[in-house]
Amino acid sequence: MKYTRAELETVIREWESGPTWENVEARTDLLRVRATLPERERMTLFYLCQGLLAKEIAQKLLVSPRTAATLVRETQANVLRKLNEGASA
Repeated sequence: MKYTRAELETVIREWESGPTWENVEARTDLLRVRATLPERERMTLFYLCQGLLAKEIAQKLLVSPRTAATLVRETQANVLRKLNEGASA
């Protein structure tokens, strides 16, 4: 399955509420990709799935808000790329 940025953001936003029939495949794919991420990106994804904003992630990771915002964007882009690579393979 190919994913859009909006679909990825929905899965991340709904993570805390648990799996549903609609998102179980996406959650499984996200867990598969998570295992391939560097530690900093895994932590960023973890915090995103908890519903934290970039400013809050900055506090958790002890980085500036600007660095956290960049990290969030890069993590989302990397996860999306890896999800879609797996879908086309």
